[in-house]
This record gives sequence, structure tokens and C-alpha cells, in this order.
Amino acid sequence: MLKDRNQHIIIIKEYGDDGSPINEPIKIIQKQEEEMPTISMFYGIIVRMYRELGGKHHIPHIHVLYGENEAIFDFDGNIIEGSIPRKQEQLTIAWINPSG
Repeated sequence: MLKDRNQHIIIIKEYGDDGSPINEPIKIIQKQEEEMPTISMFYGIIVRMYRELGGKHHIPHIHVLYGENEAIFDFDGNIIEGSIPRKQEQLTIAWINPSG
């Protein structure tokens, strides 16, 4: 299970034309469940996707949940982080790339 599953922290800092900070950094904590819509559900697998501004994964990806397990997949079907049972992993890969 991923450690930051329930919240996502974004730091915003503005800079002037000369590169000096305009204000103190602003810390925003967002709940991922509120920001991450479910785009598909099948065989107990939940697929979610959202726009991750300043997040740790710098490539397009989906979050896949199965029970208490969570894995993050890129759009080629590779797991970036986490894990789900092998059967559900194969079903998710088939969902990502239905043409095989």
C-alpha cells in the first residue's frame, strides 16, 4: 500500500522577474480521493486517474486499487509503484492495452 494514498501535498512559491521570492511558500494538502475520479471498475478492480501537479510521478499514469492493494501503472502497462495480485495485474494490463 502506498504511504501517501490519502493525501497529496503541493508547495506553491511565486517568484518575481528578478528571481527573488514574492511570498512565503504556500502548502496545500489535498485528499486524493476527492481529486481522483474513478474512470473504470471491473472484477473488483478500481481504476482512478487525475492530474498530478508537482507530483512524484512525472509520467502519465493510473492508480489501480484492488482491496487493500494499490499499484500505479504507466500507459504501457508497467507498474511504477506498489503492487496488486498477479491475476488483477494481468486484467489491468489487458484493460490498458486491449489490442494486446
